[in-house]
Amino acid sequence: MINSSCHFQFTFIALLCTFTIGCDNAPDESNSPAPSSTPSSNITLNLLAAASTVNVAEAIAAGFEKKHRVNVKVVSGPSNALAQQIINGAPADLFLSASTKWIEPLQEKKLIAETRPLLGNTLVIAVPKNNPAGVTSPDDLKNERVQRIALAGENVPAGMYADEALKTLMLYDDLLASGKIVRGHDVRVTLSYIERGEVEAGIVYVTDVIGSTKAEAVYSFPEDVSPLIVLPLTLLKNSQHPQEAKLLYDHMSSPDAQTVYKRHGFSALASEG
Repeated sequence: MINSSCHFQFTFIALLCTFTIGCDNAPDESNSPAPSSTPSSNITLNLLAAASTVNVAEAIAAGFEKKHRVNVKVVSGPSNALAQQIINGAPADLFLSASTKWIEPLQEKKLIAETRPLLGNTLVIAVPKNNPAGVTSPDDLKNERVQRIALAGENVPAGMYADEALKTLMLYDDLLASGKIVRGHDVRVTLSYIERGEVEAGIVYVTDVIGSTKAEAVYSFPEDVSPLIVLPLTLLKNSQHPQEAKLLYDHMSSPDAQTVYKRHGFSALASEG
């Protein structure tokens, strides 16, 4: 049975698409002519991107810079902290969040020009290479061989998803009471605990593990435990360079960008055409 959070998430996706101007009908930038006035190289766009997306965001930014001669600065961190920075007036043109939750306060403050669900991700149990504690399922987290389990912070999307999955499986309270749970500032810090062998297991995104040489995924949470994780992309009203920001916003849904997303392990949810 899909839990209530899943119902909320899919409802929110529908709202995102309704809110988006031209969500599924924007032209294919890869086949469109270059802008009539080439953007100046002294323009810099600020793309605020969740920590779990930093590698793919930087790859997309590099491709955009080459195509449009506009600089892109990727600022990464926990989605909740990035959202608060935007509300506080930090320079920001686009926001790639790891959760739809952190779009809501931006909507309330009327800071959004457009938004769309861009990427999907999957929650996994990851372990240090060679899996010294022999973890293969959530029930193994209760085993005495598992002394520490790394989760991201309670207000960080990765931590919230992990908490919800463990609660659905009725494991969270026991693991918390036993003192096994340790928290990372964001999902990247959480992954580092696993890679260094400081914990026997942790819960992160599959996309984090794909790029790691020191950690491996041993279990993927099914959709009835952890529904598809949706990462929305938002174009912000207060952009100092709205024309160029819109170019980047559309570029991030282009077929070329989707190829990059899939290479990094994400599901591509948005398309220009």
